[in-house]
Amino acid sequence: MKIAITGTTKGIGKALKEEFKRAGHTVLEINRNTYNFDNPIDICNINLINIDVLINNAGHELGIGKSYEKMLVEDILSQINVNLLLPMLLTHAYIKQNDTGIVINITSGIVEDLRKNSTTYYTTKCGLSKFTKAVTQDLKDRFRFVEVRPRRINTNFHKSNHTKNLDFLVEPLEVAKIILDIINNPYMSDVTIKDHRR
Repeated sequence: MKIAITGTTKGIGKALKEEFKRAGHTVLEINRNTYNFDNPIDICNINLINIDVLINNAGHELGIGKSYEKMLVEDILSQINVNLLLPMLLTHAYIKQNDTGIVINITSGIVEDLRKNSTTYYTTKCGLSKFTKAVTQDLKDRFRFVEVRPRRINTNFHKSNHTKNLDFLVEPLEVAKIILDIINNPYMSDVTIKDHRR
């Protein structure tokens, strides 16, 4: 299979890239060092012809942990661009360039568990969750859309946000293995990934 993945330089995206390549798949990496995530028009022009699976993984949390009134406007705009607008535009490009396929949108456990001082991150991830449901209604006859909600994954996100209890964090490799299973199982469409002890 040919799989396009955003945000492959670290965390879940890096694990996805490595796991899919190990399984013999071809990976198209879509990252900031190649594409301008802050310019929507650049994203619309990415060639996704004959890509079997698009995984919208890239995301960031600049400004999380601050009250909304103290956030920088630049951080708000950047989160909206990367966490919500980028996946929507890439999905649009993908469905315009292909007749069928799979789109996996990686949201966050925060959509089920709102936390203080996470207004923009929460809003963008909930937006991506709702987008996945809405676009499924439009195009479910030709495309398969899957939302994956990782909770407490062992990445820099939790380290940078000073998570006190680092026990029971799921490793990115485990997330990658689950997503590979999702691709191979057409009956999975809405998945939360978490340690059962939490």
